[in-house]
Amino acid sequence: MAVHELHLHEGPFGKILRGEKHCESRLFDEKRQKIRVGDEIVFISRDDGQEIRACVTALVRAARFAALYPCLPEAVREQEIEDDFLAELRRYYTVDDELRWGVLGIVFERVGL
Repeated sequence: MAVHELHLHEGPFGKILRGEKHCESRLFDEKRQKIRVGDEIVFISRDDGQEIRACVTALVRAARFAALYPCLPEAVREQEIEDDFLAELRRYYTVDDELRWGVLGIVFERVGL
């Protein structure tokens, strides 16, 4: 089992903290290509350095974020409206980034509650 650190802005970090978010979507870049089911993710708040630990339960690959959303588990899709999901990701990633790397949905469960 490997441990991976992902830094999050206040909004997404708060959703995980409150139990409202169970999937983190990222580019499938070199760093994310190392993530495997069963690995541990340490989410770190960019705001105050607070940490949340989680276990990866599923990985979902797609070419674009728009193609990723329908492939996510239903429980994850119920937490976030598709338009909001895509708008949030567009704040951080360009279409060129998506086309270069592809995307990854990291489905997780918090541990150590």
